[in-house]
Amino acid sequence: FADIPLEVVGTEEHLALTQKASERSLVLLKNNGVLPLQPGVKVAVIGPNADNQDVLLGNYNGLPVNPVTVLKGIKNYTGNAAVPYAPGSALIDDIYGHWQILDESVLFHRDESGELSPGVKVEYYAVAREAVTDFSSLRVPAKQTGSAIASEILNKLQMRNLRSPVSGKWLDDFAMVASGQLVPEESGSYRFDGPGEVILNGEVVTGAVELKANESYDFKVSHRVVSNPVSNTAGGLRADWQLRWVNESQALQEQALEKAANADVVVMAVGISPRIEGEEMPVKLEGFNYGDRTSIALPAEQQALIKAVEKLGKPVVLVNFSGSAMALNWEQQNVDAIIQAFYPGEATGTALARILWGEVNPSGRLPVTFYKNLDGFAPLDDYAMANRTYRYFEGDVLYPFGYGLGYSAMQYSNLQAPESLTSGEDLTLQVELSNLGEQAASQVTQVYVSMPDAPVDTPKLSLKGFTRTEIGAGEAQTVSLTLSADELVYINEQGQKVPYTGALDVYMGDGQPGFGKPEKVAHTRIELQ
Repeated sequence: FADIPLEVVGTEEHLALTQKASERSLVLLKNNGVLPLQPGVKVAVIGPNADNQDVLLGNYNGLPVNPVTVLKGIKNYTGNAAVPYAPGSALIDDIYGHWQILDESVLFHRDESGELSPGVKVEYYAVAREAVTDFSSLRVPAKQTGSAIASEILNKLQMRNLRSPVSGKWLDDFAMVASGQLVPEESGSYRFDGPGEVILNGEVVTGAVELKANESYDFKVSHRVVSNPVSNTAGGLRADWQLRWVNESQALQEQALEKAANADVVVMAVGISPRIEGEEMPVKLEGFNYGDRTSIALPAEQQALIKAVEKLGKPVVLVNFSGSAMALNWEQQNVDAIIQAFYPGEATGTALARILWGEVNPSGRLPVTFYKNLDGFAPLDDYAMANRTYRYFEGDVLYPFGYGLGYSAMQYSNLQAPESLTSGEDLTLQVELSNLGEQAASQVTQVYVSMPDAPVDTPKLSLKGFTRTEIGAGEAQTVSLTLSADELVYINEQGQKVPYTGALDVYMGDGQPGFGKPEKVAHTRIELQ
């Protein structure tokens, strides 16, 4: 990365690439005909992840240049800045997806005449490197030295520039202190989120605090930005800093139902986020154990929200954000369409809107199995592969590995392969792919094999290759794929790779055999000698 100039970050070419990556990663899991949406349809956007930037990115990422949430993407695509929106619930417990950055609508400072003006005054200080020793805290107060080196008025408490305002250097240490008046627009119990120490009327805020509408509170927040790369990830002490808050007193579900009741279609953005699933995280919640998941169900408050919205009788398009599998059993039975988003990048909202309205034909495929529940699963500290993953699991699944739908029906036929092959040779396959739909598609063809004659236990199926084909509406193409000899081996009891001999079952098509319509997957048997 040292040879890449900062000027190329966020270029049009790169932003187009991140949008393409997002479009190709979204997986359509269910569609009863509600998608694609028709022009002019009145959409309400509901859910804790609808306007949540956290779910655009995973745990390891750079700074987004132009983050587009679900809500923002739908607003931009439809040209309607007044798309009805409500979060509907927390993500889970007191973890929210609709945090709002404190900005000039509620932050004020006194100008030279003593009058309150929008924005908050921020002063920047030099810091002593040894001043911070505990990088595990998410709230590290600034330990500034001397007088302020620089100051400015910020319209919102968000910092995305990695260049220190003190030294002018990239990723250098500095402290910032913001001060002024905080004037809430509505009364309620407010919770702040972000690194630094928040002080209201001289009192350090450590949890939720009751605030009154239109009342002025002395406000101060101090924060230390540290250039140490370990601290940049361990404690959130990065210069992409922001201070957010949320009013916990709002009737979230009631507001959501009111918005949804007047819509033709409801797009619900639900799931979890990288703030609660990840590696060694300070999170202890129902279904989560320090970032590890102990349940694959949606949080209870979100399940209640989905069921309440579904009762309105409106078509529901559910968009689930998670970095791991979710048991969407009730949702599969009751909502009209489901899209698995994972954490698809800063262009998420743009990509999703283009898929919802049919400008892009969905082509993503699941890289993991979505199970119905965790019954019979051994703990993950048991490394045995028995009954794990699509290769060994014996039970019924909700959505199989490699699964994904599109807007065009596909057919695979006339699989061409040699009747026999000498062990150690490459295997070339060809199959006829037909787009039976009225829309061009980007189709992912997958090849699975099984080795029934192996002298040791082998996987039921193994994915050995895949390729993407751009195919027009009503068009047929021949898809070719070659498996190298290294793919046609099994592992013996000594852990060694051994060339396979015997009958080889080959499946080439839209996914695993046994799921969906027979014309989705072509099959042949080859004798390896």
